Amino acid sequence: MTDLLTRASVVVGTPKATRGNARLLRLRHARILTHSPPPLALDYCGLFSSKMQGMTTETDIMQQQAPLHVVITGASRGLGFALAAAHLSYGDRIAICARNPANLERACEQLRAVAEADDQVIGFPCDVGSPQQVANFADFVKCRLGHVDRWINNAGTAGRQKRPLWALANEDIAATNATNLSSVLLGCAEAVRLMRSQETARQPRYHIFNLGFTRFGANHSRTPVPHKASKLGVAAVTRYLAQELKEQGVHSIGVHEISPGLVNTELLLTDTTPAAQTIIALLAEPPEPVAATLVPQIRNIRGATSTLTYRSQLGMLLRVARHLPSLLGKRLDR
Repeated sequence: MTDLLTRASVVVGTPKATRGNARLLRLRHARILTHSPPPLALDYCGLFSSKMQGMTTETDIMQQQAPLHVVITGASRGLGFALAAAHLSYGDRIAICARNPANLERACEQLRAVAEADDQVIGFPCDVGSPQQVANFADFVKCRLGHVDRWINNAGTAGRQKRPLWALANEDIAATNATNLSSVLLGCAEAVRLMRSQETARQPRYHIFNLGFTRFGANHSRTPVPHKASKLGVAAVTRYLAQELKEQGVHSIGVHEISPGLVNTELLLTDTTPAAQTIIALLAEPPEPVAATLVPQIRNIRGATSTLTYRSQLGMLLRVARHLPSLLGKRLDR
């Protein structure tokens, strides 16, 4: 408990934003580095294309329109950061975590530009591969948000090097598995515990989202074995957790898969050749439009399980075909 008391949360807010400029905010949030917010306040909290299922009720519609309480792991940069900014444009309250405290504080400062209130963004330093730290983060979320409507297990890594399995350091293999797969198991367990303590419902009201791989995605990925295997494992977690909740008669929680496709982030670019970076620049999407498409689906989700996609397999193939002249003659490895 003493250790937890010493871990400060970053609480930030910004000038008022309105629904009318939500689209502009979503498009421009990547440029908020030019904004210089006031100093951070520290608060210890007393302890420191989607396949829809189910029917929509009037209560569902009201909940979809109201601000939500959203948890996003690994949100100091990349897609996680873009998802956080997009949620803020709808007036949602968000709790984010990241392993590096400095990166976390910087992200909270940036998100301040699209927040509506001082307590709309809260952050907590957390290594999502650590059972104790994930438990501490869940305690913090319950204390600060009160309840959770959406929990997004976004944190992930492709590893430090793109090499064959036998050429990777054992530490890199273990770290990739911990960040991608163990973190999702731990995050899902904590999310379910939190959501089961909340008001129950006959239809899913609270929702968990994981970012795994489809077989199509894994087969066409050039990332190392630990990344592909762990991301396929994440998809299995989503599938089997939904099954367990159904078997145990837990009807108020849904578990869903998010398939964002190729997103141009630091994770994707790590240890790549210049030729690969050129191809990524042509085929991958920036995080912002991906988040702008996914967040309305996340907010309006219904049913016990579904898959949210930014771009279909056919859409991805058409994108490749459109850039084929630029891709010809380029090799990923030299």
